[in-house]
Amino acid sequence: MSIWHYYTTTNEKQGPFSNAELKQLALNGVVTPETIVENDSGKRAVAQKVKGLVFMNDRMEPDISIDSDFVPTTSPAPTPVATPVSTADEVIKYKQLLDMGAISHEEFDTLKKKLLGL
Repeated sequence: MSIWHYYTTTNEKQGPFSNAELKQLALNGVVTPETIVENDSGKRAVAQKVKGLVFMNDRMEPDISIDSDFVPTTSPAPTPVATPVSTADEVIKYKQLLDMGAISHEEFDTLKKKLLGL
């Protein structure tokens, strides 16, 4: 079983997550096809290149499998480009992580206050 991390639009590393948890994050829209993910070997790729991930609004042909060793494609993963995300969307993502047990209630409150500027 692999351990996975993903990077937020502000390049913050989140995780660790199991294969099943990463799949759920993709289904819930927390991890998008453009999200940078990293396996337990430290290799990174955009999530759309990870075989086995199904995304909320997108179905793409994978280049690698979540259930096998990551083999990078001919080009390195692109540098993440920050896309505008609303504060409400970020709070929703953190709430989903809280509901999954990926973060504690204290971490959720801290992140929410930071987003709201409190």
